[in-house]
Amino acid sequence: MSRRSFPWSRTFILGFGFFGISIVWPIFNSFIPPMLEQLGLTSLVIGFIMTWDNIINMFFQPWVGARSDRTRTRFGRRKPWLMVGAPIAAVFFLLVPFVRENFILIALAIFGTNIGMALFRSPTVAYLGDLFQPYILGDCFRKPDSIGISAWHWGNDWCWGDFYVSKDVANVKTYRNK
Repeated sequence: MSRRSFPWSRTFILGFGFFGISIVWPIFNSFIPPMLEQLGLTSLVIGFIMTWDNIINMFFQPWVGARSDRTRTRFGRRKPWLMVGAPIAAVFFLLVPFVRENFILIALAIFGTNIGMALFRSPTVAYLGDLFQPYILGDCFRKPDSIGISAWHWGNDWCWGDFYVSKDVANVKTYRNK
């Protein structure tokens, strides 16, 4: 078995998928509860809405993963799921601040974000197995995960740390600007 050099460029590009997945959640979990609180919702209802992603992922991700295993297109098995799920998640995620005055619209935007994220999470992880040889697969999982972990830390810093967005910009109540 011949071993080629490590495919850094492919791994780095795939790491952006993990980056996208990882950067959304700290921002989402930081700004959505205060927006829902401004609508007068109780903590119980806000907590329930914030668990929608877990409930959806528990059922949807295994189904999407199984479907992506059987998908056969000219783009491959995983790319169609990434090409559909990522834009859906991005559009609905970007809609949230614009519809925050209306409970039904913000609930639909949150739900759409969760569905979009669930559509491309499993195929993104499975895409690694399609792209790389088994002998380097461990390295290939570690490097994009490192990029995703960096995104998660950056997202938390952006929301709560040195890169904090002021109350005037974000226009939401947080623990720093109550």
